[in-house]
Amino acid sequence: MVYRFGVQPFGYGETIILLTVVHFHFAGFAAPIIAGANGRVLATTKYPHKLFGISIFAIVSAMPLVAAGITFAPVLGLIGTLLLSIGLVSLAVLALGWVLPAVCSTGKRVLLAIAALASCAAMVLACLYSYSLVAKILILKIPTMAMTHGILNAFGFATLSLLVWSRHKKE
Repeated sequence: MVYRFGVQPFGYGETIILLTVVHFHFAGFAAPIIAGANGRVLATTKYPHKLFGISIFAIVSAMPLVAAGITFAPVLGLIGTLLLSIGLVSLAVLALGWVLPAVCSTGKRVLLAIAALASCAAMVLACLYSYSLVAKILILKIPTMAMTHGILNAFGFATLSLLVWSRHKKE
């Protein structure tokens, strides 16, 4: 609504507001759903419970820090980004090591593997960008982030994962 009404809180332009809204739908909404879907399959296997707990904690607790970083202090955003990266990379490790072997369909395994790797690549870019804000060194520009990090997250991680999990039946 903020974007549609043309409101620009804290002096942010429309592009940043739009990208922030989109980002929080993927990272704040899709990531926990995907983690939960992975958790359902993990529950049927012998997996490292602590790693899954760390992943869930990191994914859920990172989003307020990322938001605070965007709004108040880039260092909070870097901490949030690092925490989210830990959560998503941990989830990718669990997906590749324990979820994939429990999924019978080769096609679904391939899509989930691509999704896990896309998430890891996207988080490397997120960390570089967040670090650049703190260090005040231009590493990646917003259009580059949208075309790389954004596409990896939106289509690589979220869309592929949600596609698989929306069609997944207990096997």
